Amino acid sequence: MTTAIPASTNMQINYSSHPTPFGICLLAVSAQQICWLSLHDEQLTECAITTLLTKNFPAANFSYAPTPINPLITSIFTSPDQLPNFAVQLAGTPFQKQVWHQLQEIPAGTTVSYSTIAQQLGRPRAVRAVARAIAQNKIALLIPCHRVISKSGAIHNYRWGKARKQQLLSWEQV
Repeated sequence: MTTAIPASTNMQINYSSHPTPFGICLLAVSAQQICWLSLHDEQLTECAITTLLTKNFPAANFSYAPTPINPLITSIFTSPDQLPNFAVQLAGTPFQKQVWHQLQEIPAGTTVSYSTIAQQLGRPRAVRAVARAIAQNKIALLIPCHRVISKSGAIHNYRWGKARKQQLLSWEQV
């Protein structure tokens, strides 16, 4: 379980990217709190990274810092059922934060439907709002949006690719 720490303006964000079994991981950390974790098919250029991070954190300053961050990436992708307890910054609406906290309750190797998440939040008719909140997740794997599937059991879209979602689910089920 991660600890949510609110994002602030004018923060210093250190970032690095590193290969993982699921593609290139871009990890950004502010004051020892993870604020971004994304997965990509190929290495992003420095320009693409700063553009992506600036879009999501417009008031932040960015620095490339592989030495402290690459070991964090390695520890995240070591074992799906032994994820380290990291502090994360959840920047979103109160409803989005509720959804993201609920996602953290889904055990590794299992899946739930969007409608199940809506019901668990006491908002059974908010399935589309739940799906939108999940799509806005900025912290892959630690906020396990890949564990949410359709009610029929089908695996649909995933922010970082449908094939990657299937890979993550298979990795967790081993």
